Amino acid sequence: MAAFNTLINFIYAAHGEWYFGDSYCKFHNFFPVTAVFASIYSMTAIAVDRYMAIIHPLKPRLSATATKVIIVCIWALAVMLAFPLCFYSTTRKIPRRTLCFVAWPRPSEDSFM
Repeated sequence: MAAFNTLINFIYAAHGEWYFGDSYCKFHNFFPVTAVFASIYSMTAIAVDRYMAIIHPLKPRLSATATKVIIVCIWALAVMLAFPLCFYSTTRKIPRRTLCFVAWPRPSEDSFM
């Protein structure tokens, strides 16, 4: 998963232009962050599991169903936390090239502040 966007990143860095459209721009910014969140939370879950196995060796381990539920929760949380990157990613045409970037809203433009 870590190498999924590598070729696209290389082409974008080498040419300085985004050739892959708005939809892939959103995915391109969303997917790596989702994978990072999922990796961090998975390692945290593994660390907690190892801690419980060492500190409480006689307690029963998690069932396969509970483990699957934890994995689904980890990925759901990762997707939710990375979703703003997908939502705010955009492409912009400037003279002689197209850029892909995340256009975060400015606090001065927020109507609720």
